[in-house]
Amino acid sequence: MRRFPFAAAVLLAALVLPACPPAQAQAAADQAAFEQRFNGWRAQYDQALQLHLRGVASSGQARDLYAAALLWPDDGHGAAQGAARPPAAGIDERSVWMQAALDARPRDPLVARFEAMGCPGSNVQCDAAGALTFLLREEGDNLFVQLLAFIDAQQRGDAKASARAWRAATQAARYDAMQIEFGGVLADAVSGLPVPPMDAALRQAFMTPDGMHEGAEGADWPRVTALAALAMRSLPNFLVVTRYCGPTQTHDDRERWDDCKSVFALMARDGNDLIGRMIGIGMMTRLTAGTPQELRWREERRQLQWLQTAASRFLPPSTGQVALDTYLDWHLRDGEIVTLRRLLEANHQPLTAPAGWTPATSREQ
Repeated sequence: MRRFPFAAAVLLAALVLPACPPAQAQAAADQAAFEQRFNGWRAQYDQALQLHLRGVASSGQARDLYAAALLWPDDGHGAAQGAARPPAAGIDERSVWMQAALDARPRDPLVARFEAMGCPGSNVQCDAAGALTFLLREEGDNLFVQLLAFIDAQQRGDAKASARAWRAATQAARYDAMQIEFGGVLADAVSGLPVPPMDAALRQAFMTPDGMHEGAEGADWPRVTALAALAMRSLPNFLVVTRYCGPTQTHDDRERWDDCKSVFALMARDGNDLIGRMIGIGMMTRLTAGTPQELRWREERRQLQWLQTAASRFLPPSTGQVALDTYLDWHLRDGEIVTLRRLLEANHQPLTAPAGWTPATSREQ
């Protein structure tokens, strides 16, 4: 399984990741002193997050347990600052919660997606086959689920299961990776998290020359934590599917060519997550090359490129039109595509690319 960056990675890397303090912090104080001050605050934040997540997990609900496990902070900040060890020292709470989420019955479809992909990055007992069987029974009309089955069969070398899953994929009625629902679960899990205050010097270090905070507002950090977890989520190895539909495989096989177009057209049309939309449109552009449909899909790709390129200029805090907390809520609860459109609307920019615009002309500007 692979991890794909999302548009939010730009914001996270540039504004809020602790490893990269703003340039003005370096000018205001010694770099080592800044890092020590920030790491001390981060240790307090991680302790508050741990305490909060224990409360979230105490509900015993599968999604709460799953979210708490994914949001649990990596080791290092608290220990590095000599912070007191948590009450549950010696217990791998993240793994305990994740295992409980996987074991909950009836299965939760969001948790089952993670389990069907092999529980990547988790130290748990993972019943991927059982989770996949559950998803196929509950969501047999979902292309995302059928592609999970196809990828699994291909990687196991099971030709019969692969053919069966592929046929079902071509007949799917919808595509839903549940990314938006996942973002909402993460947002709910950090809601109400108390954030330790930053001292005046630390707050000042995160100020831009025009007085805008670069992601250091205390209220923003829980949502930043949730967005980071969303951005790092695991996705199926779609490379298995794109290779199956590659030029060599489809050149002399009209049936496979038609099937591949059916699969990726649905992903392009129905995918409400940016990765799914990008893969679907990109593959349709390739599959329709040299046909009357090619111009349509090239235009679809140009419009998606415009959305990404134009909206990226207005990520908070580049302008004051959209507050960071609003942007984070949009991204978590409504997805990247809706968020990019709202950024353009808020900054009075067109939602469709002007005639003649290409990514190359944007770079020249």
